[in-house]
Amino acid sequence: MATKIILFSIPAFFILIFIELYFDRKNKTGHYRINDSLMSLSLGIISRTKLLVIFSFAAIVYAWTADKLAITQMPNDSIFTWIFSFVTPSHHVFVMGKTKFISIKIMGRFY
Repeated sequence: MATKIILFSIPAFFILIFIELYFDRKNKTGHYRINDSLMSLSLGIISRTKLLVIFSFAAIVYAWTADKLAITQMPNDSIFTWIFSFVTPSHHVFVMGKTKFISIKIMGRFY
């Protein structure tokens, strides 16, 4: 759905730019500059492309790390894999929360 909105919004932006340019030329005000509109569109494209590059780099690094540095590969069809995948993150959050609570209480900075 979001891609359809973007797909239709891009031509709409160009149509609005041309309408604004037409009325500026018709009224001979000279306020509208096409280079500002093109620069604004270019900066919008660059801001989206930057995020795409960052996410692509993160995915490449993750894939390389999983391929080269993984100690073992757990089987997808094992029930142990699924239980381990659900219990380990929850346990980690619980333990880290308790550790932070205890360290704050020991240091005397319990708010």
